[in-house]
Amino acid sequence: VVAFGTSSPELTVSLKAAWTGNGDIAIGNVVGSNICNMALILGVCALICPMGIQRRVIRLEIPIMIAASLVLVVLFFWLGGINRWAGFFLFAGMVADTAVFDILAFLAEGGVSTGLIFNASTRPSA
Repeated sequence: VVAFGTSSPELTVSLKAAWTGNGDIAIGNVVGSNICNMALILGVCALICPMGIQRRVIRLEIPIMIAASLVLVVLFFWLGGINRWAGFFLFAGMVADTAVFDILAFLAEGGVSTGLIFNASTRPSA
């Protein structure tokens, strides 16, 4: 949920850039934002307070992030950019990733909602 909220300004800038035919700005915005998030945000936070990471993140989420990055590299070299079909599959992959991890979190918490798919009405009553 936080990722969607913090990404909405980037989405707005990228959509406007793409709509006006400046796809390179949209791509630069995404790449620059990811570099900034990993290097600046995580770096400064770790300087203030060292952070741990759960094994699940290392085993599941990081490989998915690396795979998505590799897909983008292949798309850039093969297609020379991202066409509508590639955009559709990237978006569908993000929706599937969110759904799968929400379901896994739901099951790991014993049926207590922790994400987007399961809301308060699906929580078991106490």
